Amino acid sequence: MDETAVALQMILGLPTASVLYISSKVNGGYDDAGLYNSKCYFIQPSFYIAFMKQYFESKEWNDKIKWSIAVHQAVNRSLDLTIDALGRNEFQEQLQKFRRAQAIVTRTCADSALLPCSA
Repeated sequence: MDETAVALQMILGLPTASVLYISSKVNGGYDDAGLYNSKCYFIQPSFYIAFMKQYFESKEWNDKIKWSIAVHQAVNRSLDLTIDALGRNEFQEQLQKFRRAQAIVTRTCADSALLPCSA
């Protein structure tokens, strides 16, 4: 995610502050499903049991997700080529600057952010 934000920042010529964000995970496990209608839903913690592990390692599962994997790999390759075109050294400098700024945002703003399900 950070790499995508920095690539977008560089392509559009934006200041770092324009692509900083606050993680939705600071919201106590609630989401409003994008409706903003004052109805919030608790997001159940994930869990993993033995039969699920077996299924996710099966040929059947891998056959179902092979095209999703192909798209994911193509997107990652495209991002890598974009970073090369932007200049990998300049990109790495901007990424480090972004991560330092992101750490400050998380440390100073996450507890006071007013998210849709904060109340």
